[in-house]
Amino acid sequence: VPVLVRRCLQALEQPRALATPALWQTPGSFARVRELSEALEAGRPADLAAAAPQDVAMLLKQVSVVVCLYV
Repeated sequence: VPVLVRRCLQALEQPRALATPALWQTPGSFARVRELSEALEAGRPADLAAAAPQDVAMLLKQVSVVVCLYV
């Protein structure tokens, strides 16, 4: 699993993110997602746990990875 995908999933597993209504339907901030993406690609630290859950979900969508979670 790529590091970016793993970090996004870890951030989305937090109770705050899981409690976000319409997490996957509500778009994130394009500017913030681009900022997070550029920081991660450049190797700079990016606190995904502190980012808005919609931004992290949108970042995960952008890397075109399908994730299935089984409960």
